[in-house]
Amino acid sequence: MAPPRKKEMCYVIISARSLTWFLLTIFATMLAMVSLFTPYWLIAPNPSEIEAGNHTILRFPSFGLSSRCKKISSGDFECSTFPLTTANEIFPLCWKISYIFMAVGFFILGVTSVFSLLSFCRQSLFGKSLHSVTGSLQILSGIFVMVAIFTYPIGWDAERVAVVCHDISPFYPGECSLGYSFYSSILLIITSFICGFLSLKAEKASMNPSIQRRIEEGNERLVFAP
Repeated sequence: MAPPRKKEMCYVIISARSLTWFLLTIFATMLAMVSLFTPYWLIAPNPSEIEAGNHTILRFPSFGLSSRCKKISSGDFECSTFPLTTANEIFPLCWKISYIFMAVGFFILGVTSVFSLLSFCRQSLFGKSLHSVTGSLQILSGIFVMVAIFTYPIGWDAERVAVVCHDISPFYPGECSLGYSFYSSILLIITSFICGFLSLKAEKASMNPSIQRRIEEGNERLVFAP
């Protein structure tokens, strides 16, 4: 009679490097969300006066990847989002391309957030190192965001943008200024590449011989590594 199989145990390995990598991955995903959905890539120089009860507030018109905020005829300040099917005169083609690349980068980072969480208890996925796969995807997302950033300014010479920013041209914002959504995307690129590098460090920590020895002994399900 064959001996009973030893029941597999699920081990969770937490190291300072893997935890840092996971938190930075979440941070990068949040930056991607800010860059993709907030309308503050380009800020107009002149504010609009908006009546709010008994007082007046100043709001700056702005542009996002697929959105615009401005004062409308009713006197309210409204932000609207344009679908990809919008005419190029309203939603420049370069901005559509930029939006698509940023959206793909955001999706990839969302996937890596799940993978980095799984890496605490799994070291491989379909025979491939989970850390290496995740790190490669994070670098790929950074490249997609880079393309989005370089494509966006090409559409600055659109008529609807020039009316607001005046002497604007590709890669020169004229009288407008760059908003926090744009700078978030710059920080996103840096963070994505750092995450790709940290994935290798996290893998090295989880494959430490002393950690593997503790796992083989089977005495601990939660293993902390330096």
